[in-house]
Amino acid sequence: MTDTFDELTPDESLRADNQIKLLKLELEHNVLFESFDEATPPEEVSDFLDGILALEEMQRNPKEITVYDKVGRPPFLPEIDLSDNEVAQALDTLLRQMGEHRVALDILAPDDYDDRTMYRFVTDELFAHETTDLGGGWTTNFIYEEFHPNHRYDIINHCHDFIRMLSEERFDTLDHCLDDRFFDRDTELWSSSARPEVTTCLTELIESWWPRTLREGSVSEVTIADDTETA
Repeated sequence: MTDTFDELTPDESLRADNQIKLLKLELEHNVLFESFDEATPPEEVSDFLDGILALEEMQRNPKEITVYDKVGRPPFLPEIDLSDNEVAQALDTLLRQMGEHRVALDILAPDDYDDRTMYRFVTDELFAHETTDLGGGWTTNFIYEEFHPNHRYDIINHCHDFIRMLSEERFDTLDHCLDDRFFDRDTELWSSSARPEVTTCLTELIESWWPRTLREGSVSEVTIADDTETA
């Protein structure tokens, strides 16, 4: 007796396999997808569905692993034993090896740190950090500032956001960059709104002074109180 699948072309067989994966996602994980565009190569659909299946399985049976184990336990020397040039090269090598194992490190303010600081962070802290092993081709991303907050970077960004919001008169999003004392909070509804006097003040500022041709602004100086980390 001839199996029906034996009569399928490789392309048809892969598309049939993709349908089985879609059914598995629906029945076992309650994940539904609309039909994929017929023009999408079945190989791309297959890789995508494999990743989703692996992620769903990981969430059902999470496996914790240190970053060092996840990136293949690469050899490295202590930061204190390396010259500045050697640290820069060693850091580049480690970051490249991490990328090969789908682990990425983002640095929001790279100009604020030297290579030695970042190398020490990777080898002393990040490698010992435990994370969920995503598998399935997914990349695990870390942000340096989530481990070591950069308050100056955050505050300057908030200042830029505030200028842009003023330019666009977007008073409904000011809670992103102004202190809590400028808002009325509704704890039951998890909402907030700028106090009327704040809105009035900003409206008068825009109408009476704000250059109407100004489309954006920049921050030239920010003074930060080191004891409270506020500007």
